[in-house]
Amino acid sequence: MIALGAAAIAPRNAFAQQRIARIGILSNNDRASSGTFPHMIKRLAALGYVEGKNLTIEYRNGGSNAEQTATQVREMLNLNLDLIMTTGPALPVRALISEKAVLPVVFLAIDYDPVESGFVASYNRPGGNYTGVYIAQPALAIKRFELVREIVPASKRFLVLYDMFCKDQFAKVREVAAKAAVRLEPVEFKAPPYDYAAAFAQGNRAGAQALIGMMSPQFYYDRAKIAALAVQNRLPAVGGANPFAEAGFLASYGAPFEKVAERSVEIAVRILKGAKPGDLPVEQVNVFEFAINMKTAKALGVKIPQSILVRADKVIE
Repeated sequence: MIALGAAAIAPRNAFAQQRIARIGILSNNDRASSGTFPHMIKRLAALGYVEGKNLTIEYRNGGSNAEQTATQVREMLNLNLDLIMTTGPALPVRALISEKAVLPVVFLAIDYDPVESGFVASYNRPGGNYTGVYIAQPALAIKRFELVREIVPASKRFLVLYDMFCKDQFAKVREVAAKAAVRLEPVEFKAPPYDYAAAFAQGNRAGAQALIGMMSPQFYYDRAKIAALAVQNRLPAVGGANPFAEAGFLASYGAPFEKVAERSVEIAVRILKGAKPGDLPVEQVNVFEFAINMKTAKALGVKIPQSILVRADKVIE
């Protein structure tokens, strides 16, 4: 595996000075609600690509709609772009492969494994025209399960929310829960809008004592709503990244969006300067952040052990 690291790229390069770069970005959220786009724009500017000057960005939000995403991909492939970047779920990558796209593609795989999905041949030598960065979410889901057990050791039944984007994460949590003699109360959501109130009501009827948060683009978008319901139902909840704890989850554990977004941009810039995507290894993120929300802990009456507090990268007071 390739460790996440900074690339040695000159801020001003001949490509940026000679012509306008044209990048397409396919996402599952709009610009305003994206957790990665602001960091991508900032890093592009630092590397000499400024939107409106020497950079044009075609941004599309397909959400979780496969048909809409496919339409947007076909539209982008007619825009004479230099490369396409995708963020979030696998839908846009599948659509690009279906359309036999030949231009370079840099993915930021937040909730899928590009090798297991068949998008690249291997991490070290992806081949073809696809490469990027990915986050191994199933392993992180197990870590969140373990954190809940540490924070609320008496809990023996967990509410688990999952959807089409995080079935693999749920499968791993189900495996470790069975070995740990912890019972799960799973609620699967088929399509937005998700009925979170009904899910929490089901958890209450089952006697759930905590909530395990899977990483899903829809859960990220709805994180404040889920956090409020978790507090209302007095369920300690651990989410998938710092923004979950900031929104009111008791804790979160996951990859820092800023760093992974910046790294995907650095890979894209290398391609703009002439590198072949198939020769650039797919990089697995190995930098993670653990956050605790002490306001939520107080509201829930949960005492966070000092042994856990000292491990936190961020404590929200």
